[in-house]
Amino acid sequence: MSRPTVTARSFEGLLRSEGRTPTPALDAELRSLGYVREAPGDEYPAQVWLEVVDAVRRHVFPSLGREAGSEALGRRFAAGLGQTLVVSVFKRVAPVFGLERTILAVPRYLHVVRRDLEVTLLVEGQNHWRLSADDPHSNPWFIAGCLRGLVDLFDLPSRAVVHHQGSRFEVELWSE
Repeated sequence: MSRPTVTARSFEGLLRSEGRTPTPALDAELRSLGYVREAPGDEYPAQVWLEVVDAVRRHVFPSLGREAGSEALGRRFAAGLGQTLVVSVFKRVAPVFGLERTILAVPRYLHVVRRDLEVTLLVEGQNHWRLSADDPHSNPWFIAGCLRGLVDLFDLPSRAVVHHQGSRFEVELWSE
């Protein structure tokens, strides 16, 4: 079985979501983790992605704990992707698709970042969804933030709850 990897574009989107050039301290930490911003590869091990997400979270949201900071960073990541051409076009057509279809497409979006990641997304009720996976290389709070970031595209309030045990996790998402 091949090692799980994350595309370099995801790293670029994460750093773009920070809204400014990384500080020398963050750049040094990223280099020590195996990601060199000035000379990115095509993809990186999923474990490097997890460590980079955590490093960026600590630098961007130093006063927040891992869970709240990861969720906040996930929301920023989703917003930062809106600065890319593909997602900026998506933002314009998302209202046509509607929130439900947008959320139901999340497994495909995650597959772009991690081709090996298998997730299940269930409709639990009106504006209530449950995403689940069994993966030791995911940060479920970051994923919850990304989901909330998608809801933000519709200017709707949302909340997410993460259920996490070992490598298995579920993210419940509600929107009004």
